[in-house]
Amino acid sequence: RLSMKLMLGAATVMVVVGLLLNLFFGRTIETFLLDQARAGLLRQIRLAGLYVGDRLAYDDPDQLAGSLSEQLEVRVTLVDELGSVIGDSSVPTEGLSRLDNHAERPEIAQARDGGFGRSVRFSDTLGIDMLYVAGPVADHKGIILRLALPMGELAASRTAVQGRIL
Repeated sequence: RLSMKLMLGAATVMVVVGLLLNLFFGRTIETFLLDQARAGLLRQIRLAGLYVGDRLAYDDPDQLAGSLSEQLEVRVTLVDELGSVIGDSSVPTEGLSRLDNHAERPEIAQARDGGFGRSVRFSDTLGIDMLYVAGPVADHKGIILRLALPMGELAASRTAVQGRIL
């Protein structure tokens, strides 16, 4: 009877410690996953900026955004020097003219100022939080390429890792 109480007590302590560790490391895991996603998008944008630079003179920007999105499995947006969206993998061509000017979007403004920009914010177009990384398109002064991932994907990854820890 005493050993059963000890085992139950030990199991309770283990569960409580496991939950506390999961809570403690949950934020660390989330930060790690966000940093890794940003770094991955930054690597992709450097290469994709070269690819888009080669293709932009020959291909329709919206179709280019769509095909690049399929290859990279991210949302792709092309913004001209005035901030107008000229291609977006999540918006049909006929809907591009209805999009807000993107010149003041944090990641776009940062990319214009310093080469690359990053932000996590709500997408008015898609209605969800997104991780954005933007950078210049090679040989096309003023054209910005932006890649984006839904934050929900990162949350799902975090939940999977926390489940494994538990």
